Amino acid sequence: MAFDAVSLRASIGEMEELVGSRLQKIYETTDRDEILLHLYDGQRTRVLLISSNRQHARMHLTRRKYTHPRRPSNFCMMLRKHLTPGSLQALVQIDMDRLAELTINTYDDLGRTREFTLVAETMGRFSNLLLLDEDRKILTAHRFISADRNAHRTILPGHPYRRPPAQDGIALDQVSAATLQQRVDDESSDAPPAWLWLVRNVQGPGPAEARRLLSGIGLRPKDPLPANGEDLRRLAQRLQECSEVIEKGKWHPYYTTRKTDSPGLPEPVTLGMLPPPPNPTGDGTRVRSFPTPSHCLDAFYALREEWDAYDQLRRELLKTLRDACKHIERRIDKQERELPGPEEAESARRRGEILTTYMHQVPDRASEVELANYYENGAPITISLDPRQSPADNAAAYFDQYRKLQRTRRIAKRKIQGSHEELNYARTLLDAAERSETRGELEEIYREARRAGYVKRPQRRRRGQKRDGSKPKPYRKYVTPSGAAIYVGRHNRGNDYLITRVAGPDDLWLHVKDMPGSHVLLRGPWSEKRTPNDRTLEEAAILAAYHSSARHSSNVPVDYTLVKHVNKPRGSKPGMVTYTNQQTLFVTPPRHLAGYRQRSE
Repeated sequence: MAFDAVSLRASIGEMEELVGSRLQKIYETTDRDEILLHLYDGQRTRVLLISSNRQHARMHLTRRKYTHPRRPSNFCMMLRKHLTPGSLQALVQIDMDRLAELTINTYDDLGRTREFTLVAETMGRFSNLLLLDEDRKILTAHRFISADRNAHRTILPGHPYRRPPAQDGIALDQVSAATLQQRVDDESSDAPPAWLWLVRNVQGPGPAEARRLLSGIGLRPKDPLPANGEDLRRLAQRLQECSEVIEKGKWHPYYTTRKTDSPGLPEPVTLGMLPPPPNPTGDGTRVRSFPTPSHCLDAFYALREEWDAYDQLRRELLKTLRDACKHIERRIDKQERELPGPEEAESARRRGEILTTYMHQVPDRASEVELANYYENGAPITISLDPRQSPADNAAAYFDQYRKLQRTRRIAKRKIQGSHEELNYARTLLDAAERSETRGELEEIYREARRAGYVKRPQRRRRGQKRDGSKPKPYRKYVTPSGAAIYVGRHNRGNDYLITRVAGPDDLWLHVKDMPGSHVLLRGPWSEKRTPNDRTLEEAAILAAYHSSARHSSNVPVDYTLVKHVNKPRGSKPGMVTYTNQQTLFVTPPRHLAGYRQRSE
């Protein structure tokens, strides 16, 4: 979990100026686990977000725009009933834990002052948000816990509120080498990893901050904490420096991201409020700093939510399309195994002709007859007959069987060809999903896969997600190192859009040979006699190979021809075209498109 007690302390330090502000409105987001308090300090309205989401529990000021449900929950209605209009009287963090209490004063119908406490427990999967009355009895909560689930701490209306068990750890301002040594000596022989030991024995740092602290003094977080006095002295010194930063409120908000195998969004790793250790990017992560804790928390969780939605949709879509490809491959295998061989039809035709030739030698009511096979130099052949039919009718039956087998074979071949075309189409969707870089591209591929029947249910809109009225173009525009403008389709429908709406007949079209990939367009006018120079053509071919399933291969064949030789067959699936008059160029795509600049339109 990224949000720890240090992050909460930094967030509360920024919100202290809100004490005395008037609580005007209370909303909840469509996530249903997030509450927005609108506080007016006499000059402007600030929005305080409190989330009890089990994965993204936090509390901080926010500038983001959230969507609200049409009908607020009972919990939100209870908060509105008891807390508005009111004023924020106090905002405190309990010890150095992920627990905060907001004291809010309101007036009842008789004008008497009433005091309520809003408790935010931002504790991962145990997170909760509760409203207490003057006697600290529970009025309502996000999550109720009955006695059969937790006999030591029930959360039910009317029950007295009990805080979560306090952490048995050393306060940061009391850390020393001696106190750490005493804790180490009290450990059993089965010592936990150093980062876990630090989380359990020192108040404040969460798992991510503990790893950073240990790495900053040269210790391996996964190894047991050494009982070396020098190591403990350096750790105590580092913790004392952190305590001084917390006491003075000199925060250094930042979060880290890392690149993943997918070419899409960078994955947010964690955030921090303390100065990062030297060389924080030694593990390949990137650091982004912010002026205030709220800016950092807003940006980190916006990216976290975007990444989670992108990653979940990408995983679901890739699994669906891979399963679809496997299903089509099994269907093709079955169709090819059941395909009647040409020898079966030929055998029926020869039997019918032999019967016709030697019909006078066939006795009536015979179940079989042995005749000379003039297709095999007169060797004898035994032909089965229907004794209820005449020899002529038996010969006609063999000719009917021949025609039926031929017709069945033609139909089966068309089905196999159609299955191969469907497999190629499913592979283009899979390739586009693997190369997608934004959630918008994934959503378009998801909708196309649903129209094709590979996805059986409509896409569920992410909670809190707004409908964006402005859609990006279904293609990318690159400027190559030599200065040429080249267009690349984002997905199948983007490929169609590029060919039918953007391209002119004299533009140059490129595509990897016999593999899924994006359509690439180099604007002209060009002709068979006037072609781009070798460098520009190679740069366009590199883009075609890079945006294809062969992006990690070498010597990739790329076909290119004029757009007037590219045909979109009527009724074909999105992205499917035929082309002629092509030439082939072999290129090796780079791992990264250095020197290529992507421009928006």
